[in-house]
Formats: sequence, structure tokens, C-alpha cells
Amino acid sequence: KNGRIVIAEVSICSARDVSGNAAYFISSVRDITEERALASQLSYQALHDPLTGLANRALFDDHLFQSRERIARQGGIGAVLLLDLDEFKGVNDTYGHLIGDQLLITIAHRFEKVTRSMDTICRFGGDEFLYLADGLKDASEAKLIGRRLLEALAEPFSFDNIHLEQRASVGIVVWDSSSISMDSVELVQNADASMYEAKRRGHGQLVVFTPEIRQDAVSRFTLDQELRHALAAGEMQMHYQPIIDLTTSKVKGFEALMRWKPPERGWVPPDAFI
Repeated sequence: KNGRIVIAEVSICSARDVSGNAAYFISSVRDITEERALASQLSYQALHDPLTGLANRALFDDHLFQSRERIARQGGIGAVLLLDLDEFKGVNDTYGHLIGDQLLITIAHRFEKVTRSMDTICRFGGDEFLYLADGLKDASEAKLIGRRLLEALAEPFSFDNIHLEQRASVGIVVWDSSSISMDSVELVQNADASMYEAKRRGHGQLVVFTPEIRQDAVSRFTLDQELRHALAAGEMQMHYQPIIDLTTSKVKGFEALMRWKPPERGWVPPDAFI
């Protein structure tokens, strides 16, 4: 009577007489409005980030899989962009997690406003966001989308008389039907490697993935692991290079230089590991 819509589950069966003719029908009507609403809510929660309301990793992976399948069949270009907020930890350390959460929510809303209808924006976790760009005409469009996301952060943020400027670093990986062999995990890993390369170049930077970036990332990780072993194994040696006054030929001081000589590689120059 009040105009509220009720979702009902209706079951009808016929009752027959001894001759097999339908004598009457028995119907059962059950109100499942609340049940359907709860199911919808649980489905939403399973596929969306509880803080920002953006897609979560599960929904992003599903859309990414569909995009890759579509490009494999029909051709075209897709891209994954990984955005990491620069120095976001400082916001939490200085103003607390409540302001940090409000900043994430506001950033998510700004990203949603510049997200194309066929694309997916996801909170990857912490202060990282994933963007799936679908149906691109060429690779340059991915960079335009990345710049648009960075521009969404240009206006300062204000919360309870707290004014913040926030930038992000963006890594981009682009693929088409010829590079569809990369699986979803590899695509995100490559975007992550590009993002860290962007951070090394300074705040607010954008870098498109190349195989060299991935190789550099692997080399840096391997070097880090080898250095930890070198310290424990005593492979690091301090050498001293004399500083000589050429007018008197006297030693005026020394420069301390760290040297590394792993058994299997020989001398490694300091510019490779410092």
C-alpha cells in the first residue's frame, strides 16, 4: 500500500484428481526482499574495497582476465597503470590514520571522476591503485590516462583546517594480442617495476614499462640478496687511497673505499653496489 517494492519467490503446483485432471492449484509466496538485499550487499562487499568503495583486487582481476580474452580474440590494446602515492606514510605519521583514510577516500573519488566508463579503477592495497584501460587505439593513450590521473591530484586537499598536497608515481604496462602471453600477475609485476622506476626519477613521474626496467629490477633484487650474503661472509674490504700533496709529495690524508670481491664474480666496482 505504501508503494514499496517487494521481491517475492512464488511457487505454484497443481493438484490432480483420481483421473489425473487438474483440480486446483497450490501456491506459496515468500517475501525475499531482505534476503535479496543481504545477498546483494555481501556480493558488493566481496568485490569492493570497504574504505573507498572502489573495485578490489578480485573484481579487478576478473575484469583484467576478460580484457585479455577479448584482446586475444578481437585484437586491440590494453594497459594496466599502477599508482603509488608519494610519501603517504608521512601523512599517517603526522596527522594520524583518520586523516590518511579521508585522503584515500577523496583521492578515490577524484580518480572515479576521470575513469572512463569501459575502464576499472581499483584500490590495490594501502596507498596503491590499479587502473585497467581497455579498448585503447594506441599506446600513447595509456600515457594520456596516466597524466589525467596525476592531474586529478593537482588541487590541494583540505581536512579540518589541514591542507595537503599529494602526488603519485605511475607505472604503465601496455599489451596487445602479440604480447598476450603475459599473464595477469606478470602484467601487474611489470607495472610495479615501472612505478618504482618512476619513483627513482622523482615525485609525480610516469614511466612506461620496457624489458630493461624489469631486468634492472631483477638485478637490483639479486644484488641486494648477494650483498646481504657478502656482509655475513666477510667479502667486503675497506681499502685506503692516499691523498698526496703534489707540491711536497707528502701524504696529507686518505680516502676510504669499500671493495667487494665475491669468489664467483671477482672485483665488483663500488658504483655497482653502493
